[in-house]
Amino acid sequence: MEVAKDVKWQNILPHKGVAEEVMIREQRLRSDIAIGPNARHRLVDHIRERNVMMEVKLEKVAEKMLRNTLLRLIVEHNIADNMLSKNDVLINYKDMNHTNSFGIIRGVQFALFIVQYYGLVLDLLILGLRRVSEIAGASQCPNEFLTFQDIVTETVHLIRLYCRYIGRVWIMFRFSAFEAHDLIQRYLTEHPDPNNENIVGYNNKRCWPRDARMRLMKHDVNLGRAVFWDIKKRLSHLVTTIEWGYAFVSVYGKDNRICRILPNCRTRAEEISHRGRNCRMRSPKNVLHSVS
Repeated sequence: MEVAKDVKWQNILPHKGVAEEVMIREQRLRSDIAIGPNARHRLVDHIRERNVMMEVKLEKVAEKMLRNTLLRLIVEHNIADNMLSKNDVLINYKDMNHTNSFGIIRGVQFALFIVQYYGLVLDLLILGLRRVSEIAGASQCPNEFLTFQDIVTETVHLIRLYCRYIGRVWIMFRFSAFEAHDLIQRYLTEHPDPNNENIVGYNNKRCWPRDARMRLMKHDVNLGRAVFWDIKKRLSHLVTTIEWGYAFVSVYGKDNRICRILPNCRTRAEEISHRGRNCRMRSPKNVLHSVS
């Protein structure tokens, strides 16, 4: 059998030491059995990583903030009750009356503090204490936005990037083949899919061009649903919840390699070129020539 030489382990495995170890073991195998192209490509596909981008909306965040149980953990009980009671008021405007029984009223005293505190609680539930401390950094030298202290801290966890704006959350995951397989198996254990119905109703950006959309492959669809299922389990329904209808989970992997992201400078240049082309096509000379 012919040994494949078109794939290099240094370009596939992230760490140099792991790549050297795999190369040494491969040399030992070559002395006994020649590794063919098909076997090696299957091994490459099994080791290759997959990226998952998740965008989700937290449902009823402001409506469920009037629970003084969490606020009493950091503030004296009477002060916590006073802070929340400012939102439980009767609002009168001309001949209209409204009793605000739940939810935060914008502009009321302590409303900004309560929203930020409950947002911190949501971050802790989604990320966990360890990843939150790694993203935030040390108190003496906090990390900048979307940065880590070193490469080891960044790659030690599945969540690589995290951003939350009030009730919108964006999370970037990176799974190895083994981690993705384990998560999918745990998801399918609780939600079996014998007829491959997970593809039906999978949210995709249909407004994007076809070459920029996610291909609905079985493995990637199961991985996307498993990631959503794992994040949903971390959130308590007493604080907030997430719904699949308002979520978007995109997987970039072996079967989804196409990702077209144009910077603003190129987008503007293309608009100008198209505009100039249209102007040349509809110039007065061409119009007169077509009329004549």
